[in-house]
Amino acid sequence: MDDVHIYRIAIASSDGINVDTHFGHAFSFIIADVNEQTGDVTEIEERDVSPACEGHTCGGHQGRNISRIAELLSDVRYVLIARIGPPAVAEVASKGIDTFEGTGTIEQKIKDLIGFRILNREMEALLK
Repeated sequence: MDDVHIYRIAIASSDGINVDTHFGHAFSFIIADVNEQTGDVTEIEERDVSPACEGHTCGGHQGRNISRIAELLSDVRYVLIARIGPPAVAEVASKGIDTFEGTGTIEQKIKDLIGFRILNREMEALLK
């Protein structure tokens, strides 16, 4: 995607309505394209993954699973998740993916992301 106002995101959701899943606990990610200028969101697919965490704790991350998940998401610009640990942040960042952490409805979190991007561009313009 060449247009800076259109980008692909991955969303960690247990119900398809809310961003409510820790990166390491996700069994799948909803992949969508966002058109920042129109606000249109087009769902592309759902990608299944093997969770990076085992059980209820994430102390024993499986590095190979984090790497596999990051590779499966390498075509996205942002990942929207409830939580993400430092090893996973570093791994997805190595693929050029930024994380956007927080819970809420998918619709609201996408609006928050768009607002963040617009504010960030405005701040960069002021600092030039």
